[in-house]
Amino acid sequence: MIQRRGPREAAAALRVVRGPLLLLGLALAAVVGAAHLAGPSGTVGRAVLGVAEVVVPATAAARCLRMALRRPLPRPLRRTWGLLGCGLLSWALGQVVFVAMDLGGLDASSTTAADLPFLVWGLLACTAAASFLRMRSSGTLGARTLIDGTLLGCALLTVVVLLWLDDALPHLGRQPVEFVFPLAFQVLGVAYLTVTAMSLLHGGPTRPLVLALAGGGLVTTGDVLYFAALTTPGGFTTGGLADVCWLAGFGLFAVAADPRNPLPPPVARADEPTRWGVAVPYVAFVPTAALAVHRLWSQPDRDALVALVAMISLVLLRQYLVVHDHRALLATAEEQRRALEVVAHVDPLTGLVNRRRFSEVLAGAVAEGLRTGGHVVVAFVDLDRFKEVNDTLGHAAGDELLRAVGRRLASCVRGEDHAARWGGDEFAVLVREDVPAEAVAQRLRAVVGEPFSVAGTALAASASTGAVRESPRRLREERLAAGASGDVEDLVEALLARADALMYREKRRGRAGSTA
Repeated sequence: MIQRRGPREAAAALRVVRGPLLLLGLALAAVVGAAHLAGPSGTVGRAVLGVAEVVVPATAAARCLRMALRRPLPRPLRRTWGLLGCGLLSWALGQVVFVAMDLGGLDASSTTAADLPFLVWGLLACTAAASFLRMRSSGTLGARTLIDGTLLGCALLTVVVLLWLDDALPHLGRQPVEFVFPLAFQVLGVAYLTVTAMSLLHGGPTRPLVLALAGGGLVTTGDVLYFAALTTPGGFTTGGLADVCWLAGFGLFAVAADPRNPLPPPVARADEPTRWGVAVPYVAFVPTAALAVHRLWSQPDRDALVALVAMISLVLLRQYLVVHDHRALLATAEEQRRALEVVAHVDPLTGLVNRRRFSEVLAGAVAEGLRTGGHVVVAFVDLDRFKEVNDTLGHAAGDELLRAVGRRLASCVRGEDHAARWGGDEFAVLVREDVPAEAVAQRLRAVVGEPFSVAGTALAASASTGAVRESPRRLREERLAAGASGDVEDLVEALLARADALMYREKRRGRAGSTA
């Protein structure tokens, strides 16, 4: 659940970022003003903006890396800050190369050597966002959301390329391959925004997340403006709105990396996106894939083929992750079911089946006897003078004796037979073999009569037993004649009552055993 903040907490949160945001606004105004006075298209103006676009992301990188070194923060959270800081540092390095080329008069209008660090920034930013989302959720939701964002970006870019760029580039005398990196910036930007927005939906808004989302939106807007400028005859020139967006976006990242904004991972609201969240990537994929197929149907188009293969690959990878999560969920549910079954059917002290499970097994044996005409033997075992053990040696010793008795009873029955703890110091045994009840009773008395080592001392124990051997068919005839229902449940109760009565009769008489 998302914790709602009161008015005082909201006011305190605003005070934390109000000063840095005001300082950022003043700094941006100063940089843009200085560049404008020097002439944004001139060498001095381009130098001012270029240096600012190195200093601002480098400052944001330093603040993020400092957050990554804060020991009080959880390791996954420090990893998120570290990835983001490294990505910002890579962008700053790429901007150094770009400024050098721009001021040196080299062609910086399309793909350049600076694009690789810019691409690394996008990859690391997406990885950081996915890492944080994974920390807020379970399974592979972070990876799936990253794939959703990439799929959305590919879909949007496919529409742009097929409906506009393919027709616009020939007039510029350029090939689509020259715009691979600028196009990749758009894809990574959409992916980052998608994953960050999903983190907001899953864990609730926090100051760093809101600032990171706004900063990513501004940086992506700058990338879009940069790409649009590349597709014009004049190409991209420093000093436009794209530079302002980049400066403002990276400045927001610097504000987000504040020690007063530790970005605590709140409890995730859900482990799965909403129904609409699941449908979004497919809503984008289906019409875009149809557009690509239509283009391929009408004419050979390498761009359409590449886009279609990329989107299909992303969808298949996403489906694999979904199936993987569902299989893991089913495995977890099966483990929990087995654990609950153990809790429901096993006595926690002795490890034997409990009273409920023994009654179910006995019902199955009775039903089988009704079909085949076989016999079943039911026996009760009650420890003699067990209270004296608790009173003299303590309850821990009594529990140890019960566990030892349970182990011996389990060792003296066959695999198809069952020994159970009926309750307290009383045990029950079911034998499916057609053997005399007396033999079963003697075997049980002999097993319990052997000395036990309890609390470091040898302890002699004895038990009162009651064993009954019965044919379920004959028993049903007797019960029907007595006016009872004669169903399996009635026969089970009758068998248990007879064995229990024999055991207590033996206990009262103080004899070695009694059978029927």
